Amino acid sequence: MSSVVGLRLELNYSREVLKRDTTWYYPQFQEWSKVEAQNRLNYINIPILFSMSPASWISFHVGPQAGLLINNRTVIETVSARIIETVDKALNISFVFDMQFNITRWLSIY
Repeated sequence: MSSVVGLRLELNYSREVLKRDTTWYYPQFQEWSKVEAQNRLNYINIPILFSMSPASWISFHVGPQAGLLINNRTVIETVSARIIETVDKALNISFVFDMQFNITRWLSIY
């Protein structure tokens, strides 16, 4: 568009891990117990960012992002078993904002 305003299309991969405590029922003991569950989510993210550079050393990027969940794996460790569950693919939409500091012509910090 111009050196001040532009459009930026990206393709990113991200992995998000969530660890949480949950409860699990043990039928052989007829009781509930706390166990740890771990979710691993793998995404392909496609942000479409509008960029604006008010000065040569800084730029702002803002816009929507579509994220395709390509793998969701839940692992639950219990006393007697290790349960692994997977979930089908899903699509999420989010909003992205970031700043970029241009240290030199070839070095930038996001």
